[in-house]
Formats: sequence, structure tokens, C-alpha cells
Amino acid sequence: MPSWAVNMARIWLPAPPPFRPWQKAESRVNLAGKMTMPQHRSRAPAPRFVFAVAGATHVAGLTPALQALKRATAAEIIVVQRAGDPPAAHDNRLNAAPPPGLGAHQAAIWLKTRLHRLVGLERPFCYLDSDVLALGPEIEAIFAQTTGPVAFAPDHATLDQFSPYAVRCGCTGACGHLREALFCTWGLDVPGDFRLWNGGVFVARPGAEALLDDWHARAAALFDAPYWRTRDQAALAAALWRAGAQNLPTLAPRFNFILDCCRGLSAAARTATPAARLPVSPAHLPLPDAAAVHLINHGVGRTGWPHWDHLAHYLELAP
Repeated sequence: MPSWAVNMARIWLPAPPPFRPWQKAESRVNLAGKMTMPQHRSRAPAPRFVFAVAGATHVAGLTPALQALKRATAAEIIVVQRAGDPPAAHDNRLNAAPPPGLGAHQAAIWLKTRLHRLVGLERPFCYLDSDVLALGPEIEAIFAQTTGPVAFAPDHATLDQFSPYAVRCGCTGACGHLREALFCTWGLDVPGDFRLWNGGVFVARPGAEALLDDWHARAAALFDAPYWRTRDQAALAAALWRAGAQNLPTLAPRFNFILDCCRGLSAAARTATPAARLPVSPAHLPLPDAAAVHLINHGVGRTGWPHWDHLAHYLELAP
């Protein structure tokens, strides 16, 4: 065992039940042992879209994504928010109380990873981060992407690329410290080239409980671990590999088209660079060919950044 595996503390979580996404249903027979006639199928439960926010700043920052989604779909939209925070500008809200003592970012992760218990899975739901903007009615097609219990959008980063943002290792580029931390914390050997699943866009249906419960438990277990940063991607990767679910289909990238206003910038440059000089992807101007755009690293509201300016104009987003 490598030396770092001995020196770092372990946080072991109980093993979840096996995650079996597509178990075949048994045939129905009547009391005489004969097959029954097919029953008339009722209409599929109407799917929902869900946001989860915590803290006054997070609640206020939800407005553009909420406006864009309302413009794109007539489906039900639920805003799950931390009890006691200012109410979101939406009439369908669910207040929930995370454990006391959590910061706003931690509380938001706690809510997001527990949505399947808060809003239930009787009807499918699609979760969207507050910086994900739906570009039109095609967003509703996300529910037809998979018939399995759960499907996440792919991330743009591999495990090693994300490492400095998940653990406090001091590195400024791709490294193996997240792999080491996953092994030392949970005994999981996740390859560094594994492309992460993005917790900012996912669809959940009945049968997803075990995987989502494990994601929630692992994410919450890291809140007080000083070496770990407040993120949910690594906990999701751990839950996937623990369940053997890492090869399940992901959503098409067009439902989580990532635009990064800080791509390639150092931590200091991220705050010092004027919006008009932030990185752009010329091939995706004025608008990307996508169903939803994910403006990571606080790209929402960056007036002067060409990507935001075009999106705000197209979506007629109120200032």
C-alpha cells in the first residue's frame, strides 16, 4: 500500500444495496397459472424540473435560469430551498431544513443530493443547477434520453483534471491527488482518466434510490473533512464506482453544453479580468447548438462577456 494511503485518514461509509438499474419484471399470471391479458396502460406520470438553492445570494441568482426554463416549458417546476432563506421568485416552492451549521454551499449540495427523498420519485424529475439555462422546448426531450432510473450529463473534466478543485492539494493543474483521496477515504480505485458525471444536470426515476442515497451520504460525510473542498462530483464518482454503475449511459452533451468564462485563467486572473476580455468560444457565438447551456464559474450575469450578452438577449432575460 502506498505511503499516502497509510497517512491519510479514512472515512468509511456503509455499503449501499446493490444498484441494479434494469431488472426484468416478472410475467403476470392469474390464479389458474395462465398469462393474463395486457392491461390498459395509464398515461406516464408527468415529469418535473427541479432547482435546489440555499442562501440569499444563491436564491437571487436563480432568477435567470428560472426565467429561461419557464420560457421553454409548461412542465411543473419546483424550487427546493433551505427553510428560512428569502423565498425564490416562484410560486411552487418546497422548504427543507438541512442539518444546522452548514454553509450555503454545503446546504445546497445537501438539498440537491437528497431531492429524491424531498420531492419523491413517483414522477420523474430533472434537476438543473441554477447556472443552467434552457434554450427552448427541446429541454423537455431530456426525459426521453434514457429509460433507466438515473442519468447524468457528462462533465467536461476527467478525475485528474478536476483534482485541484476537489481536494486541497496545492496543485494548479491535473494531478493524482483526488485518486489518492478516494482510495484513502473509501478504498475505491477510480482511474484518473474517468470522465466525471456532472451533478448539475440529471434525471431520476423510481429505482434510483440506492445510488442517490449513497451520493448524498458520501457528499455529506466530506463537509467536515479539512482536506476535501465543498464539491459533489467526487462523491458522485465514488458512489458510481461503489455501485459498479460507472458505465451507465449519460445524457447527450447538448443538454449540458458547458461554457466556462474562466477557462484557462488563474485564480487571481478570474477576479481581475474584465468581462469583455473573458475567454470565449467563437464557434459557439452567438448561440451554441444545444438544448441547455451550463455557465460554470459564475458566468451568469457577466454583462460584457459575449456569451452571456447573447444568451440574455436571446432569452429576453430581465436584468
